Amino acid sequence: MGSFQQKWTTRYIRHLAFKLLCFVSFTGLLNAKPPEELINLANLYERQKRALEITAIIDNIRELEKLEITLKKADYIEDAKLVRNVIDQRQRRMDSLLRMASKAPLPKAKKLKGKSPIIYLTPPQAKLRGNLKSSFRQIINWITPNCAANWQLKGLIPGRYHIQINYIPVIGGGGEIQVRELDQLIRKQIPAASPDKRFKQSIKIGTMKLRQSVNLEVTPNRTNGRGVFLLTGVQLIPVE
Repeated sequence: MGSFQQKWTTRYIRHLAFKLLCFVSFTGLLNAKPPEELINLANLYERQKRALEITAIIDNIRELEKLEITLKKADYIEDAKLVRNVIDQRQRRMDSLLRMASKAPLPKAKKLKGKSPIIYLTPPQAKLRGNLKSSFRQIINWITPNCAANWQLKGLIPGRYHIQINYIPVIGGGGEIQVRELDQLIRKQIPAASPDKRFKQSIKIGTMKLRQSVNLEVTPNRTNGRGVFLLTGVQLIPVE
């Protein structure tokens, strides 16, 4: 069912993206800019397409690794080497797609009726330090205080923003994190996973006064060695 929904969503976004191209071609003659909603849609389509490509590659790598193990057990050394070469090629391709995704422009925040735009900071956009590891969906390995994820953003509308962390709790993990933006510092306790809270969670860290240029850093302040959480993103929510 999930595969059907992904295919349907991809077809729908591709159809709308085609309309966007037609619209841009026409409005280009009139020296007009396409509506912000269509620009956001095009960015969304590109990101989803890359996410689906990466998911497919990861699945293929897993199947190839299973095949390699089977061949090794059967002592087909030469065939195992060929499979290993294919795995390495797929892995390099996946790494290339991840680099492309990290350089993709952040979709412009969509302004809803009666609400100010929310800014989303994603794992691929973060600069990592220490033992942290990033995928398209999350940042993992928050096990020591000397690691950090840093987001740099320009063109923000100055003002007060709630800082919200989106994460997946870790069984036996948890701890304390700190969020810093220049001279502003907020600490927050993150609970470990429990039977009823093993899935994606959101927690508001606090409120900061942000300028046009943002340099936001998240780092563990205290951890038990199993990892504070799996960080899936940060939201900057304007204070109404």
